[in-house]
Amino acid sequence: MPKMAVIADAETTLGFKAVGVDDFPYAQQNELKAILAGIKDRDYSVVLIDEDAYGQLKEDLKSLEEAFAPAVVIIPSAGRKIGIAETHMKEIVQKAVGVKIGD
Repeated sequence: MPKMAVIADAETTLGFKAVGVDDFPYAQQNELKAILAGIKDRDYSVVLIDEDAYGQLKEDLKSLEEAFAPAVVIIPSAGRKIGIAETHMKEIVQKAVGVKIGD
């Protein structure tokens, strides 16, 4: 069965953990590179990452995003909307179906 991981704040990861997703919560931004390094060596099919963490790890995630697996999916950060997740999802859909959606 494909494995999934989530990198987000503890509150967000709790919901994913409840449905069997491996959770990697962070409290401080300086923990993110170590978390990502641990994830890269595992066999994940999907890595969910919140917008705050993505903003800090964008350059480090390029190699994962260019690979076939894992798929990197950005999710909204808890309690606020930055917009990175929505833009990223539109790009994924456009790439998959060849049609731009929304504005």
